[in-house]
Amino acid sequence: MPASRGGIEYQPATASAAQGPRFDIPGPMMKAVRDPSLSLIALSGLDPVGPVMVEVPPVMDNSATKSAPALADWRIGFADEYLHNDVREVVEHSNGFLQALKVLKAAGAEVVPVLALLPDSTAHFTLASNNEIDQRVSEYRLDALVSDGQSPAFHGYCKTGYPGVCQIFNDDLHGTKVVLWFYGARWARESLSALIRAYQQAMQARADMPER
Repeated sequence: MPASRGGIEYQPATASAAQGPRFDIPGPMMKAVRDPSLSLIALSGLDPVGPVMVEVPPVMDNSATKSAPALADWRIGFADEYLHNDVREVVEHSNGFLQALKVLKAAGAEVVPVLALLPDSTAHFTLASNNEIDQRVSEYRLDALVSDGQSPAFHGYCKTGYPGVCQIFNDDLHGTKVVLWFYGARWARESLSALIRAYQQAMQARADMPER
């Protein structure tokens, strides 16, 4: 018989003693469906005097979770007119180049026609900050320029350190090859590489699409 002091008995605890219900967590005290709701209201600190309205967040739009196009927010310019000796000349684009512009648009890019200045035959391309690439990129807020072959307005600046990347693809409609050149400001070398990768992926996606 355990010893007692002052009428209080002390029973030694045993490892096998069953644990009683815990009241430091709300779960065991909830029996009706409304109990969790009332508990959440109490925890929120609200003191409702009338019917409680709970705002249910709208169902997430699955389209928002889809990744943006590879060239979203890109602005890519192309010479639609040349200016030479104060005379404008409309540029004739091949069907293959027009298809390339469609590929860029499909990848999310905004394609921007620009007026490009043709240099004089005696002009020398320099590192001056006001060269034709810098001028068009700044004026039209462009990320890059694209040309059907080597551009007479932009290509010469590649010799002075401005990046120029060539891309060749097949024009299956006309059975020819289309040669594209992408140009950018001096700081745009890495972004041109990303542009080429995105363009190639868009070309592949276009090729994989079933014919209608």
